[in-house]
Amino acid sequence: GVLWVRPDVDEGSSLVDLQTRLARSVGAEAEKRPFAPHLTLSHFASADAAWAAAETVAWQPTTFVVEHIDILARVGDDGQFELHRRLPLGKTGGPPSSGPPRPLVGMPAAPFEWTEAARTKQRQGQRRRRRRRRPVSDAA
Repeated sequence: GVLWVRPDVDEGSSLVDLQTRLARSVGAEAEKRPFAPHLTLSHFASADAAWAAAETVAWQPTTFVVEHIDILARVGDDGQFELHRRLPLGKTGGPPSSGPPRPLVGMPAAPFEWTEAARTKQRQGQRRRRRRRRPVSDAA
């Protein structure tokens, strides 16, 4: 499982607007899902382990300065994310990084087995929901 936090934002927030503008600026394809700003804190061997860890934390609101934004991507829903670009922010940033995509430091080379099982289950649920939405046509 993945332990993550997210800010309280609405669809029209400045954070969502920033993501939209940044994606356009680097020529990123539009996501099929709405943007969900979040910060991944840790990966666990199971979703239950991630929930258990979350229950031990004394969560408090926080603020922090963002010095750069990393553009991450992966092919389809499989595989690991790779760093495609780093976009510095502010006056001390410097030029954006360039070059071929590269693995993230500390990221395992292949997804954990439980990750694959969770993705498969999610895709099966999406297929079932799509089938239910199909309109029924009258046979003439």
